[in-house]
Amino acid sequence: MSNMSQLPFDILDQIMDRLILPNLIQFGCVCTSWRSASAPARHKGLLPWLIVPIKNNSNNKETGNIWVDGNLGFYSILNKKLYMLNVLEIEDRRICGSSNGWLITVHENSDILLIHPFTREIIDLPSLVDFPGVHGIDFAEDMQLEYTVSNYNSSNPNRHRQSSVYARDRYIGKVVVSTRDKASLVVMVIAGPMRELYFWRPEIKGNTWIPVQGLGFNFYDLTYYNGKFYALNIHGNVYVVEGLDSRNPYTEAVIENGDDDQYSCFSYLIESSGDLLKFVRFVDGKEPSKTILFKVFKLDFKEKEWLKVETLGDRALFVGLNYSFSVCTSDFPGCKRNCVYYTDDGRGLFIKGYNEGIYNLEDGTIEKLYSDDSQDILPLPIWYAP
Repeated sequence: MSNMSQLPFDILDQIMDRLILPNLIQFGCVCTSWRSASAPARHKGLLPWLIVPIKNNSNNKETGNIWVDGNLGFYSILNKKLYMLNVLEIEDRRICGSSNGWLITVHENSDILLIHPFTREIIDLPSLVDFPGVHGIDFAEDMQLEYTVSNYNSSNPNRHRQSSVYARDRYIGKVVVSTRDKASLVVMVIAGPMRELYFWRPEIKGNTWIPVQGLGFNFYDLTYYNGKFYALNIHGNVYVVEGLDSRNPYTEAVIENGDDDQYSCFSYLIESSGDLLKFVRFVDGKEPSKTILFKVFKLDFKEKEWLKVETLGDRALFVGLNYSFSVCTSDFPGCKRNCVYYTDDGRGLFIKGYNEGIYNLEDGTIEKLYSDDSQDILPLPIWYAP
């Protein structure tokens, strides 16, 4: 065949099954059809990767949390090597989430995009100014961009100003995308000063974020479980989102007897082996950016109670800025069983980037993952799963 770009996809699949990430990157650079074929969505057996900055930007407060040049480092937890991928579409943007192969990014100018780093597919999402609690963006007296925001759904919705840097880095707390498929995906976010729920899907008319009504605010984490979104607030209460087929979705309480201490721990939701888990990250009281312990619980839907999980078996959990997920370690040689792989989620009092490690649930030991405790890392590392 004279034109290699016309090779059938089944042959390309056989070739790519024998390649690891750096070779897949080179493979995808050959031509447009090979780039499309090399999308990670076609290779579910790939080990999760840690996206890290090629150049540490922690000494710059204004640009510390954005990817200035679009260079992403893909760190392999298998061979401890770093591979670079240039994604120009991410230049000068903050990555605020990773879910189902998509990177969720936000720009200081308000733009929010879903970007697939391998296929370079882009989906324009409603911007920051399209949230009901954001009333505009303009220049302050010092010619710096500022947002006018208020507490949506609050009894005291007083408007106040936020710098564009603060809004870029703090307005969105968590993002989960329901599926890799562009046509049927739903994007759910925790956003705003009150940390409320908003969603978007492609078929909704009007480019705006739709608020989820009902119980609860001060949400901390999200997951997509059995075809529905579940949200966890800072007190450990769990709510399910219903009515997403309409423009009036709402939350219903699943369990409200949570007792999480919002000042000493952070909790996350994750699906693992068909169960809905809550894992609680405890931090050092003297150094809040340092993790010291994890506890894992399984939700008993019938009895509406959390049951402590003593072991994950051959599972490993991945948590941080990303949509939390679990893998079977027997399918991923080099991945440690009964462990939690964690990174700094940037939602505490301090954004430093070095709060990362591998927590062994059996003996409580913590192994360093990528950096050492003496080094801040910005932009924040984030897990990426194909």
